[in-house]
Amino acid sequence: MYIRAIGQIRTDAALGCLIRTSKSAPSAHIPAFALALENAGVSPQTRHPSIYFDAFRAYVVSRDESPHHMGPGYPYEVPLCPFCQSPAERLVTLDARSLEDYALEVDPTFFWYRCQCDNGEYILVKHVDGGLEGVMTAMTSP
Repeated sequence: MYIRAIGQIRTDAALGCLIRTSKSAPSAHIPAFALALENAGVSPQTRHPSIYFDAFRAYVVSRDESPHHMGPGYPYEVPLCPFCQSPAERLVTLDARSLEDYALEVDPTFFWYRCQCDNGEYILVKHVDGGLEGVMTAMTSP
């Protein structure tokens, strides 16, 4: 499950993590790593761009070159892992105004848990004035 999730992040850091970790993985897990590498946008054998049609790589640019915001520095409460209480980390917050094909009232934010708990495939939160509110999900303190 985690191997697949890392492949879906589709950044050079995630790709490097998959490659490094695959070198010490048990042979039974190598097919999962190969699929994750291809899903991350590269061929497992050659590291050239893959032709896996469901793989869409994003481009990370220098700070302030994009209307979207990545990584740490999220100014609001964030979800907590329901098992170990580790705070989630922001992957990206999309600027709703720059998404031409969508009419959104809020900027969607995507989080992930770095812990090793089996905390499910999604986090439920709702946007409220001035931040997020957990829906059956504990949140950090403001």
